Amino acid sequence: MNPIDPTPYLGSLEERYGLSRALFDHLLFFDAGGKIIRACAPPMDLPEEVEFDRMGLDFLRIDMAVPRPTTAGAMTWAAHATRHVVDLEDEQCDAYLRRQPFTLTADQQAGCTSRGHLLIRYDGQGLGMGFLISTRQDDPNQWKVKSLFPKAFTTALANTSALGNPR
Repeated sequence: MNPIDPTPYLGSLEERYGLSRALFDHLLFFDAGGKIIRACAPPMDLPEEVEFDRMGLDFLRIDMAVPRPTTAGAMTWAAHATRHVVDLEDEQCDAYLRRQPFTLTADQQAGCTSRGHLLIRYDGQGLGMGFLISTRQDDPNQWKVKSLFPKAFTTALANTSALGNPR
């Protein structure tokens, strides 16, 4: 597998999320079949008998009009975002992890300037992706977030709050 030039993709991440290109300088990037870009540390000297099933972290979805980080990519780099990123409060985090929509506070809306994908954080750590939508036609400043937290991850949360508190 040959590395690809990530420049066009990194530009869109910098523009939308304020993620500095310098964050990715030490990584190699690979196209994983036209849908996903994988990020990988430079190769190590490993014994020849070591076989790889796959290489790198699924980093960026590129099979859509505007590329967006995967959940793994968001978890890894959301801590460095400066735009289109939301730091959740406890109740919002619980809703997000249960794939339920929630409304943003005025302070949370400050760094979100348009409809679309955004990075989700809790306590400074990346949780994944959300989708920002306006809730009212007459008030475009009233924003709601649709959770894009993976369905498969919510199974373990069935009988507790997302923050670990029993229900």
